[in-house]
Amino acid sequence: MGYFYTIFRTKWGYFGIAGTEDGLMETILPCPGKDTAERYILTNNPRFQYQKRCFLPLQERIKSYFEGAFEDFGDVAVNLGNLGDFSRAVLAAVRNVTTGNTSTYADIAKQIKRPKAYRAAANAIGRNPVPLIIPCHRILCSDGHLGGFSCPVGGVETKARLLEHEK
Repeated sequence: MGYFYTIFRTKWGYFGIAGTEDGLMETILPCPGKDTAERYILTNNPRFQYQKRCFLPLQERIKSYFEGAFEDFGDVAVNLGNLGDFSRAVLAAVRNVTTGNTSTYADIAKQIKRPKAYRAAANAIGRNPVPLIIPCHRILCSDGHLGGFSCPVGGVETKARLLEHEK
């Protein structure tokens, strides 16, 4: 099985995507430099090999998203085989939160029938390997605060910007 990645420019900066023919395994939200995005991709999985045209249709959709077009990434195949059952269930629930909507960590825990596991759900969301495709930025604290965001560049400010972008 081949492991591929590419880095491409969007209106917001350089975006990284990586995966196999079975699906996307990692995304890196926009970074100011191509080398920064590449470093984050390869830090998590050094076996990825650069291939400029991998996931080309997805590259175009992501570029379009950052230019302001409505894009629903729910049809994008993801490969979360390296995650546990709980994390996969949490991220599947997160994936159902549509553009322009938000949910809470507690609501996600309830959806997976583990209502007391909202902190564990928040931790699983914080380790989401494919942000944007699985829209973890749409998950808030129960009191409406943004909560955390594990984006390597920009953090919570990027989360706020993504939510504003989707309004």
